[in-house]
Order: sequence, then structure tokens, then C-alpha cells
Amino acid sequence: MAPHLETDDQSPPDTKPTDKPSTATQLKSFTLDLLHEINSGTFSKASPTWPYVSDDFSIAGTNVGIATKEATLQYVQSLHQNNPAYHVHVTDSKAEVNAKLGVATVWVNLKCGGLPQGLTKDVVSVFDFRRDKEGVWKAVGVTNMLGPGVEDEESSY
Repeated sequence: MAPHLETDDQSPPDTKPTDKPSTATQLKSFTLDLLHEINSGTFSKASPTWPYVSDDFSIAGTNVGIATKEATLQYVQSLHQNNPAYHVHVTDSKAEVNAKLGVATVWVNLKCGGLPQGLTKDVVSVFDFRRDKEGVWKAVGVTNMLGPGVEDEESSY
């Protein structure tokens, strides 16, 4: 799954284009895989997505402020332990890549439920990526925003 993040969507000019997915498609797929792991409680150091999450990965918004990959792992584990009904449902997603700058963004519309149990909220999550020196795309952070008409509470996502 995740090794596809090591490719770039620009073929050398003297070669034929391949049928490989674009970087935008690959990053969108990675984001959905990561959300599936978070949703199912399987995100861990053994996860196929783990190497593609930057050490300085951060979570911001909706009362959450986390600044490292390790802290994100602890947060996700705690989230599931304290809220067994927690789940997210992806309703839409879109990716944009600036290959020249080596940055990308994936926007994801979510229905988040189980915080507190029985409540569902619309959330927009904005995942940011950057390409490292070796050409590998890594997730560097996510900002979560409550959807329109949803008032922020003390609960967090």
C-alpha cells in the first residue's frame, strides 16, 4: 500500500508514460488508508502507513493540539480506549499537489460519531504532505474543523 508514496507522477521525457496513479490519487488513497486505520483502531508502529507519517506530524483544531508522531499514536490509542463507539465515515475527499514545491493537501469531509456516544458531527480534515529529500511523500499534519452549523464543544476529534 504505502510504498507507492515513493513515486513521482512525472516520467522522464524520454520514456513512455505509465498507467501508474497520479501523486494526487496516491496521497488521497494513503489518507483514506490512514483514516481507516485510525477508524478501526489498527494504527500502530507496525502499520503500513507508519513510515509515511512524519516524526513531526501534528494535529490541530477542534480542541486538539498534538505535535509529534508518537503523541499522535498515543492520542489515537487513548481515543479508542476511552470512546469505543468512535468512528469516522468519509463522505468526500479531494487532493491537490504542487510537485514543484514538494507539498500537497488532501481535504476530507467526514461524519464523526461516538464522541460522545450517539452524536455525529460533520468535520473537515485537511491533511498536509511534503516530499522529503529522498522523494518520499510524508504526512506532516492534519487540521480538523467542524462543519458548517456545528458548534464546537469540549469533545475533540
